[in-house]
Amino acid sequence: MPFLTDPHAHGIDGPAFDVVIPSLPGYGFSERPRQVGVNYQHVAGLWHRLMRGLGYERYGAQGGDFGAGIATFMALNNPKPMIGVHLSNLEIAPYTGPGARPLSAAERTYRERNEAFWQEEYGYKAIQSTKPQTLGYALNDSPAGLAAWILEKWRSWADSRGNLDERDLPRFLVDHGDALLGNADDHIFYAGLLRQRQQAVPNHAWTTGVRRRANWHRRFRQ
Repeated sequence: MPFLTDPHAHGIDGPAFDVVIPSLPGYGFSERPRQVGVNYQHVAGLWHRLMRGLGYERYGAQGGDFGAGIATFMALNNPKPMIGVHLSNLEIAPYTGPGARPLSAAERTYRERNEAFWQEEYGYKAIQSTKPQTLGYALNDSPAGLAAWILEKWRSWADSRGNLDERDLPRFLVDHGDALLGNADDHIFYAGLLRQRQQAVPNHAWTTGVRRRANWHRRFRQ
């Protein structure tokens, strides 16, 4: 973060930025949403309102995980104030139907690898987007079950080479793992993740390279 807010202090010859890190509905310091339909597009609209309220006319967005979907819709639904978007992952599938430009070789390779990855890793999304409450009660009731659920994902997704101790992931879980699963994660999945993925999105949304950081980092209670 200091590299963005004060780059010169770190030997970086570049501009400094204000960094606004909102807490997603149901995450961190935000209450659980009291309405249905709090999905990517809804939150994208909230973030535009937030930035206008703070006095910014032009801004970029960065997002990862759910944030990648929100940042994408910030650019698609209201591109005028957007300087650019930067994504940690591609949460919205590219539109490849009539009128779309052909994908490059690198994009085709990425898409193939991404599809292969989700063939192995999609199970948690299936249950969290269809029967989230059942899973939430079970994992909240079992510390061992919750630890196994989280560590299995970290083993597959982190740069651990299959060894949880490579990045000291068990210690991180012990220090910070008092988050309860049957809350924010499941809510946003259930609020429309699958529906959003099925929507046709222009191809340029898949290849844009700019944004700002909408907070996807889950904040754990101290």
